[in-house]
Order: sequence, then C-alpha cells, then structure tokens
Amino acid sequence: MPVIGMRNRMTIKTRSDEAMPGRTEVRERADGRADANEPDIGLYELASLLIKRKRFILYSVVIISVMMAAILLGTANTYRSTATILSADRTDKLGGLRGLAGLAGINVSQDNPSELFPVILRSRLVKDGVLGREYSIGGADAEPVTVTLQQYFGEDLPDRLYAALDGVTSIGMDRGTGVIRVSVDTKQAELSQAILTEYLAQLETFNLHKRRSSARENLQYLNRELATIGRLLSEAEDNLSVFQSANRDWAVTTNPDVLKELAQLRREVEIRTQAYLFLTGESEIAKLEAQKDVPIVRILDAPSVPAQKSGPFRAATLAASAVGTLFLAMFISVIHGMFLKRVRGPDRQAFQALREDLVDAFPLTRRVVTRAARRLSARAHRHADSA
Repeated sequence: MPVIGMRNRMTIKTRSDEAMPGRTEVRERADGRADANEPDIGLYELASLLIKRKRFILYSVVIISVMMAAILLGTANTYRSTATILSADRTDKLGGLRGLAGLAGINVSQDNPSELFPVILRSRLVKDGVLGREYSIGGADAEPVTVTLQQYFGEDLPDRLYAALDGVTSIGMDRGTGVIRVSVDTKQAELSQAILTEYLAQLETFNLHKRRSSARENLQYLNRELATIGRLLSEAEDNLSVFQSANRDWAVTTNPDVLKELAQLRREVEIRTQAYLFLTGESEIAKLEAQKDVPIVRILDAPSVPAQKSGPFRAATLAASAVGTLFLAMFISVIHGMFLKRVRGPDRQAFQALREDLVDAFPLTRRVVTRAARRLSARAHRHADSA
C-alpha cells in the first residue's frame, strides 16, 4: 500500500508539471551544457555583468568625455545675425472681382510674389554678389579690418565657396504667413551682420533691376509698338506734306484724283495719330503698373550685431556625448558577455571549427587567432570561477 501511494503521488506531480505550459524547465545535461530553451542571459546575469565591467564602462565614458571636452574647447564661438522679411503684397487689377468671388463662396487664389524670395536668396546670382564684396569688421576698440569671404573660408574654388556660404546661411519661410527668416552664423558678430545685410541688398537689387514681370514686359512691348507707330505717323505726315507741296492749289482744286489722294493721305495721318495717342496713354498706364508690380522687400527685423553666441553649446554637447558613451559601453559589454557565454557553452565546437577555417584560409593570422582564443578561453574560465 505505501508503495502504491508513492506511485500515485509521483504520478500526480508529473501531471501537474505537465499542466503548466508556461513554465520553462532548465535541465543540466551530462556534458555540462545548458538545455536549448535556456535564455542567453538573464536579468540578474546582466546586472552582474555590468558590475564586473564597471571599469571598462567608466574608463570609456571618461576618455570620450575628455576628448569631447578638448574638441569643444578648441571650437570657436559662432554668432548669429537674423533678419525677418514680411510677405510682399502685389497690386492686382482683379482685386474687386476677387472680393466679389469671395462673397459668392468662390476661392480665387492670388500668387504671393514673396514666395520667390527664398529661391532668389539661394541663387548663384545673389551668392556671387555676396562673395564678391569686401567686409569691414572690427569692434569699437580695435582697428577695422577688411576681409573677403574667400579669406574667411580659406577657399578659392567657386563650388566650395558656395557650399561654405550655404553652411553658414539659413533661409526659411512660414507658409501660413509668408514671413521669411534669414540668418547667418560666423565667428565674428560684425561679419554675420555684414553678410546678412548684403544678402538683403542683393535681393532688393534683383527686384528693382533684374526681375522680369508681366507688367514690365507689357511696358516694353508698348514702347516698341509706340516707336513703330511714331515712325509710321512721321512717314504719313511727310507724304501728306510732299503731296500738298506738289499741288499748290489743293485747297481750291476740283480735280477728283487730287481730292481722292488727298483724302487718303489725310485719313492715313488721322489713323496713325489715333493709334499713337492710344499707345501713348497705355504706355503711361503700363509704367505705373510696372512700378506697382515690383514686390517691395519689407524688412521687419533688420540685421543686428549679435551680442550672445549661437554655439557651440558645450555643456549640453558634453553631457549628451557622456550619456551616449555610457549606453554604448554598456551595450558592448553585454554583447561581449553574451559572446563569451556562447563560446564556452553550446557554440564551443562551432567556434573551434571557425578558428580552424580561419587558420587554414589565412595562415599568417594563425598566431593572432591563437592568442585571441587563449585570451577568450582564460577570461571564460575566470568568469566561470567567479560565478
């Protein structure tokens, strides 16, 4: 009876164990290796591994932080000058119709000419004007020094100069309001202001003298037509004068041929005169439209001399690098620990096979591989003994 009871109890225990599917059983094999469903590294092993590698983690953070601090201390301060350009409004002859369409619920969009300002500021035409200037910098206590951007950047090739200028310039536009913000960062506060001022001057010059608009093209067309009609009118008046000089009695003559040709010449002069007067009036109107069609660069915030540096932020950069190095060193320590565990565990034979393949493929690296294997094996034994 006692034997049967023990068997029943053993049977019940086995069934209860089988009834727990979420339980992971770890068994030790005869060869000393863990079962296949054993996790690579546990939470407590992870904490223990990080504690054992505390020196490596600490030294990594200290060394990288010292190097980053040296780099930051050797980096010069930069100063940012900023300007704000308001949206440019252009007079539209269909403004009344747009208002009526808006009351009727019809959305008639109107182009914003200031949307081209960022494109113009980034163009090579403007950059050439900025790069071609000489800038005078120097504080109140120091003598002003004239410097070119070629000297400041230390470059002579045009493409590299363009890239260097783009690197210190920032141009952005708010799509909702149309406000444009332009900033320049250099190592001298006065130079930042001078470069940004030249940017705005080049933008104004382009709008006034080089920008092509529909109103200006219309004015040019009317001027060409006015010159042509003026020449034809002058020729018609000369023909009438020559005919009247050849026929002195044209005022009292009854000759039908003379009267017919005289009427044709007068009619031609009258037609040319009416056309000339009409084009003259249209030309004057086109001049006004061309002046109104040029978008005005309205500066809200003019470039000023920055009093505070815009970078680098040494404390924040140093803290970020220290935290990043800390996590990277912890990650490397975990990966290295998992590698050592796998080498001394189920992947020992695979590692030895890989070592033999490497030795056969690269005979010259036999000594290096052998030393690395010995060091890894020694570390594995030390970790096993300490565990």
